[in-house]
Amino acid sequence: MYGPNFYALTSCTGSERDLNYMEVLKEVREGRFRPVYLLYGGEPFLESEILAALQERLVQPETEAFNYHTVDAGPNQVQQATGVARTQPFMGQCRLVVMRQCPLFSAGRGSRSEEPEGAQSEEPSGGQEEELLAYLQRPVPSTCLVIVAATRELDKRRKLSKQAIGMGADVECRPLREAEAAAWVQVRAKTHAGKNMGHAACALLVEKAGTDLRSLATEIEKLMLFAGNEPEITESMVQQAVSGLSQAQIFALTDALSEGQTWEAIRHLRVMLNQGDHPLKLLAAISGHFRRLVEASALARKGQNAYQVAQSKGQKPFYWEKLMKQARRYRREQLIGAMERLLETDLALKGGSQSEEWLIMETLLVDLAGGNANAV
Repeated sequence: MYGPNFYALTSCTGSERDLNYMEVLKEVREGRFRPVYLLYGGEPFLESEILAALQERLVQPETEAFNYHTVDAGPNQVQQATGVARTQPFMGQCRLVVMRQCPLFSAGRGSRSEEPEGAQSEEPSGGQEEELLAYLQRPVPSTCLVIVAATRELDKRRKLSKQAIGMGADVECRPLREAEAAAWVQVRAKTHAGKNMGHAACALLVEKAGTDLRSLATEIEKLMLFAGNEPEITESMVQQAVSGLSQAQIFALTDALSEGQTWEAIRHLRVMLNQGDHPLKLLAAISGHFRRLVEASALARKGQNAYQVAQSKGQKPFYWEKLMKQARRYRREQLIGAMERLLETDLALKGGSQSEEWLIMETLLVDLAGGNANAV
């Protein structure tokens, strides 16, 4: 865990642009860390990856009780966190302090951020903001303060957000799109499983398993065992080892949604859930369909027809004829609302219990099909 250069860890100053989480992991693994990180975006797996890397690199197991602290949201969160952060590490070189679900970086009333019960979901007190701002302006070099914001988007009007951005502390941890998830799979397979994966194999895994990173990480572990001593996880291995959703069933479900047939969509959903398909995989398939509807709608507004689109993408015109026909049933604002609703469901599934998954998914279908029923 700790190489000979562990105590040579040096803190980094700000950068001219936002960090992404891969850059953070690379820095930490190279023995460099920043005195402050602000994580936002709502993807808990990416947040947990960063926290695990920092803990592994900065905190020795025997001093964890003294030098690793988490402070949950509450009326005194800032005072507790900054108080500990200003304390020199005990029996170690570094102290790691994590502020969980901090509400100070989100907008006030009307924000779409989902904050935990007990957090200051309205306008946070100026005292807390000023206290944290003072720390950000003069962070303690021997402490790494990680702020996990209770918001998907930073309110960049706030002094705190401006300060964090200015010092290069902000790290967006948002759910990944399909292409990004495929790139993530490729890196993950190499760094965690020691296996090479080509683009086609990565794309196929995302197509089968969806974009939920926790599910993808599990599938990569399974593929590593399946590959055995082979140096590469191939497209054929993914095809054999990873169970995917029935495309016929997905098409039936999404067709029912696009026709506004709520109960027909729910019937297909229940069939797939009963046969063991994971709700996050189903959500990924539904999300993919609505992303393509958004694209079809945008292309149609530009005057392109199904044949032109299919030709440019090397696909069959029938597929885009169907998508464009379905897209015409929605107003633009309804498609945007559908994408927002899908993101909310993704967060709800990741944060809820297994007993709630069916209700969460069925409620989503009611909302999506109901929105189409009012389309003109």
